[in-house]
Amino acid sequence: MTIQYNNETIEITIKRSKRTTACLRIQPDGTVEVRGPRLMSDAFVRNFVEAKADWIIQKRREVAEHQSKKREHTYQSGDVFLYLGEEYVLTLVAAGRKRVELVRAEGTSGIVDENPQNYNRLVLYTTSFEPRNIEKHIKEWYKKQAAEYITSRVNYYADMIPGEHTGITMENRKGRWGSCSSTRELTFNWRLMLAPKEIIDYVVVHELCHLKHMDHSPAYWKAVGNVLADYKERREWLKENGIGLNL
Repeated sequence: MTIQYNNETIEITIKRSKRTTACLRIQPDGTVEVRGPRLMSDAFVRNFVEAKADWIIQKRREVAEHQSKKREHTYQSGDVFLYLGEEYVLTLVAAGRKRVELVRAEGTSGIVDENPQNYNRLVLYTTSFEPRNIEKHIKEWYKKQAAEYITSRVNYYADMIPGEHTGITMENRKGRWGSCSSTRELTFNWRLMLAPKEIIDYVVVHELCHLKHMDHSPAYWKAVGNVLADYKERREWLKENGIGLNL
């Protein structure tokens, strides 16, 4: 379905299910997805979208702005990657065995000039310079780092937050940075390793607090605030910059 509003075209996809209410979502490509009951008519969808058209157009512009922050990687020497919130320049070195080494420039926190000795480097020793192989190995390395680092942060904050989890897993769920299942298993997106440390801590505390409060009630947010007084600022940072945490 397509509607025209103030010289703008709004493409609509419709998903009907057992749900009892209607809702809409702006997709990354700017289209609008409307979900509702099985008996929801096309006429209802059209009126529903038209009533929210001004909001949709504004949100589409915000989505486009966020998408512009997304990093595109070539997986070749000179490519720039984030690690714990800091930039590292990829350096490929031929070697008989694959491994990754982080080399920090002394007295800096990122790229400062054209001298290779004056910026942080992510050095990949590899048997193949094929971008697909480089991409695979780098992602595997990030997953391993996430399993070690994020688990250590869970253990650190677990002493401050009541409740016991049944396990920790690392995945790459689109649009999800963390979750706590009904079986009390914690799942984290390994791409969090691209974010600053304080943002990772926010997601860790967010999920640990769900062990006691399986909702986002005032009591839940009070529990988060008891551990991280500035959680709102950290949450806002992730909302604004999460699109750039991609590999």
